[in-house]
Amino acid sequence: MRLVLLKRGSKQPLYLMLLTQDLRLFALYEKLSERIQKLPVSLPLLLQHLLGCLEQDHGLELVAIALVSLWASRDGLTERDLYGILATWKELSGADIDLEEAIHAGRRAGGYPMAPFFDFLRSLRGLLRACGSPAEPPGSRLHLYGTPLRTAVEKRYLRKPGLDRTAHVLLAAHWWKLCDPDGSRSFRNCEAESLTALPYHLVQSGCLDILASLLTDLRVVSAHVRLCLLPSLSEPYALYEGAVGSEHDETVASFRAFLQRNMDLVSQNPSLLLQQAANEPESSALCWQAQAELCGNGRRFLKWINKPQEAQESMSLVLPLPATPSSVSVSPSGSLAAVGTVEGTIHLLDMKTGQEQKSLLSNCDGISACVFLSETSVCLGAFDGRLELWSVREGCRLMGSDAHKAQVTDCCISSDSRLLATVSLDGFIKLWESGRDCWTRERDCTCPLNGVTFHPADQLVATGGWDRTVTVLDVNDMSVVSEMKGHDAAIRCISFSSVGNVLAAGSLAGTICLWSWREAVALCTFVAHSGCVAAARFLPGGKLITAGEDAKVQLWTGRLGELWSTLQPPALSAALCAAPSPDGSRLAVGYHSDDVWVYHQPWRSGVDPTHCKGNRVAVCSLAWLDNLFLVGGSNDGSLYIWNTSDLPPSCLHKLQGHERAVTGLAVCKNLVASTSDDFTVRLWLTETLRPSSATDTSISPLATLRGHTAGVTCCAFGLDGCYLATGGKDRALFLWDVKDPSQKTPTVWRSLPFCHRDWISTCAWTGPVLLSGSHDCTVCLWDPQTGKCLRVFLGHQSPICGVTSENGHVISVDREGMLVAWDLQGVEKTRFLAHPGRANHCAGFRDQTEGKTCMLAVAGSDGTVNIWKPLTMEQPQVLSGHSAAVCGVAVSPASSSFLTIAKDKTARLWALRQKDGGVKGLPEHRGVITAVAWSPEGEFAVSGGEHGELTLWQEGKAVTTAKTGSRCISALAFTSPHTVLVASDGISLWSINTSECEAGTGGLTQKTLLLPAGKASVLSACVPVPGGPVVLGLTDGALLVIGLSAANFWKSKRKKMSWSYGDHVCFDISASKEGILHVWDSRKNPCLFKMRMTHSGKLREEENSEPIPWEPRRPSIWVTVVRLVEGEARTGSFLFGPRSPELFLHDFEKQPSPSRP
Repeated sequence: MRLVLLKRGSKQPLYLMLLTQDLRLFALYEKLSERIQKLPVSLPLLLQHLLGCLEQDHGLELVAIALVSLWASRDGLTERDLYGILATWKELSGADIDLEEAIHAGRRAGGYPMAPFFDFLRSLRGLLRACGSPAEPPGSRLHLYGTPLRTAVEKRYLRKPGLDRTAHVLLAAHWWKLCDPDGSRSFRNCEAESLTALPYHLVQSGCLDILASLLTDLRVVSAHVRLCLLPSLSEPYALYEGAVGSEHDETVASFRAFLQRNMDLVSQNPSLLLQQAANEPESSALCWQAQAELCGNGRRFLKWINKPQEAQESMSLVLPLPATPSSVSVSPSGSLAAVGTVEGTIHLLDMKTGQEQKSLLSNCDGISACVFLSETSVCLGAFDGRLELWSVREGCRLMGSDAHKAQVTDCCISSDSRLLATVSLDGFIKLWESGRDCWTRERDCTCPLNGVTFHPADQLVATGGWDRTVTVLDVNDMSVVSEMKGHDAAIRCISFSSVGNVLAAGSLAGTICLWSWREAVALCTFVAHSGCVAAARFLPGGKLITAGEDAKVQLWTGRLGELWSTLQPPALSAALCAAPSPDGSRLAVGYHSDDVWVYHQPWRSGVDPTHCKGNRVAVCSLAWLDNLFLVGGSNDGSLYIWNTSDLPPSCLHKLQGHERAVTGLAVCKNLVASTSDDFTVRLWLTETLRPSSATDTSISPLATLRGHTAGVTCCAFGLDGCYLATGGKDRALFLWDVKDPSQKTPTVWRSLPFCHRDWISTCAWTGPVLLSGSHDCTVCLWDPQTGKCLRVFLGHQSPICGVTSENGHVISVDREGMLVAWDLQGVEKTRFLAHPGRANHCAGFRDQTEGKTCMLAVAGSDGTVNIWKPLTMEQPQVLSGHSAAVCGVAVSPASSSFLTIAKDKTARLWALRQKDGGVKGLPEHRGVITAVAWSPEGEFAVSGGEHGELTLWQEGKAVTTAKTGSRCISALAFTSPHTVLVASDGISLWSINTSECEAGTGGLTQKTLLLPAGKASVLSACVPVPGGPVVLGLTDGALLVIGLSAANFWKSKRKKMSWSYGDHVCFDISASKEGILHVWDSRKNPCLFKMRMTHSGKLREEENSEPIPWEPRRPSIWVTVVRLVEGEARTGSFLFGPRSPELFLHDFEKQPSPSRP
């Protein structure tokens, strides 16, 4: 024993274990001391000695190949695998190994001698067991257990160049043989382990071309799907891309993108893999491989005729998870993400590649919340109220604490990373010093809390809970700074904007409320999701991400303001002014050198504007006398009056109104006011400006108002027309009494000298009070009776170019194009860039076709005019991908990427792409497409969306889009080749203008409203005979027949059957060529009613209802659409589509169960 203890390595248990193993096997009792003295003194030398003993007993090459193969394998090798590798090596006889030769050698190998192999195996297991490998039964997996043994193998054998590659080639050949045992490359009888292990060794052996051929083989993908290994297929693609760098294969990239787009669908419906691949562009390898496989096996599939010939771009990277995720967080640098699961495991993911780096098993009873405290530590909150702090680098727990008495629902870290906030269902919010297990401050909120968030700059924290209130607290003393009440349900999530002036609160009812939290004023409330809003997070750029129980992830602008259209004339000189007609149907725009162009409704249709010709002099101001006659003021002091009803518009009069540029125009019932840089304001009678026999020289102003000491820039009549407000470069506002200018000379009723610090550029009335905007970047609200300033609106950084008021809001635009809206109390409601270039003017109006919505036209120096809905929330961009409720969102602080988790056991990494500004082309359906219909001749198709948008298609391309209302379009039907019946907000008829379609200028116009919205909505629609009545199936179980020619309606329910009418729902109606209606009805037992339209326009049942056996234990509510298969060979057959993404072909006269096509 003394001799052993004298050894330097005797302090290490592994050294003693190996020494005793050697003495037990090789030493004689009489020579024990001598043997001990000869043994090496340290652990590394002892391991080298033992490896040398193995070589002496079994041969150098055998031991080297076996141990390096174990070293190269990621998960070890079974005895069978090691035997196969050695047999292949023996067959190659030590020559330079090539992968294809190794594969062929492995197939023809006669086998390694069994006796020497088992003798070597016994010695090898003894060494592995001595190095700490757990005792396992024979036939189990072999590992190089422990770092010392792996280091010893590397030092002894990897000095020989190429031996490591040889081991990887042998392993790759072995796994290939197991993947493709018959050599046919069908991969039908492959093993799961071989499929997952093969790509790694192909990369390590440098066989990237062979790996690319595997990754672009649909049969390999099918094998992964068949073995439920599809989620693991993302790793080989990542390995390949990492190995080839920038010289990647486009085909490999297309296969990877295809799998990312279809991961969820194919995982749930493996039979749809080939169908989805056949839907890819014709030129892609995916398409022709899928079609060859389907046709070769005689399988039926749907051929997409007008499919896009460019591959779709995937917006997200799918990350499969082994358990249901419950929480997610992103590190401060945005490089790492942590996903907690209900089983208590935390998965650490790389935010660039999406690969899992490691997973940690916590002691928590399920992880309910998590947050990164730094790049190296993450805090976990549990369902039992416990908090744990984990080191990401070492993978160990640093501390734990019983923080709350109930579930920790949310946690967050302050912007300076000093404080951690946690909230719980026990009603407490607690603040912790980051990295310590003792709380510093707490507050009992008396109700369960669901969300918490820190202010990005101030020492504030906000909470939301079951009392439907959001509370902002000072972190220093936990005092209440602000309270926001009045939500429609309990608060589920909250988030501050990146600037910190807006707070978003999501509720269990699916609504989002945006608050100006300092004033506790709600900016807007909108329905974001069906069901609970699971998460709402602001992105660094100000956009808002929401996720909900309806499996949707939606991207919102994060503020009020929807860009409705961009008007661009044929010429591109600067747009100086804009004026909407009184009825809001037309917009006149004055240009620097292109006179005036008048644009018409609908703004989005692109209808060509009409040109009001002048003398190519800059038009600085415009105003409408009525809906037909337009007045314009030019830079040379002239006034033009155009009759816009003429085509082209005719100039009725040209008057020399002023000596200098006409800077402003205003119209009331009997008067027109014009302002000029010549310091004067002139009044004109509207009667004299209309068409008459009078010459231009005989028309003179009614009065000239003098008083300004500098150029006059703007004017505005009061609502009753009794007072005229004017403002100028002398910083003064004058209010003129113009009650009866024909009887007396107008006088100054009120003067407000030096009311701004710079020019007054614009003015407008809002009820009895007056607004003024100035070059000093402020907007002021004045009381004309007292002359006092009621409020100053701050927020602009450049001169004001226009101001208007709408529905208790003040809206202004500055020269830099920034639009700001306030309420009359001075609370800022929204702020956004309304024009990307220099803005010159803005004008507000109400659009009659959009429900009298407030619109604002902003004219810019680039010649374009942007039309906005400044007080409307823009429809979101729906990011589809998840197939179950989304339960969390985490935003990267360093970029626009974010991570979402859902109950479909996936995480999705999204990277938002920058889009071009402005409205270009047609808007896509912003959500679910709910209805579709073909015209009788097949020339057109229409589709309706969940937000009420109606899109017209021709030759596979979208022609135009119209807004039919705010509700979902539930049914569509062509009543003639150019007329569409739309069921949305009521039932209406829309006409298609073919000439506008050919010109690309629109084509959809509402013709008439047949029925207003009622209690029962429409589920299905059908026209049995082209041009005949329309049959509608309603949600109350009734059938509504509309005779369009006579505008008559007939409503009836079928004869009472054995079930109640409450169970009747006509979920689909179709018609045969003979005009027989097939009404598919009944929620419980699917039934087919065959009906015929009588000459009087009523429905008559042809025969009794017939139950249809869709599939065992499947209710008919599972089915959404049914269509009869035409042709004699298919009598009694129909196609039906369920709520799952499949199509079934069913023969209810011959087959008892349906089959997938």
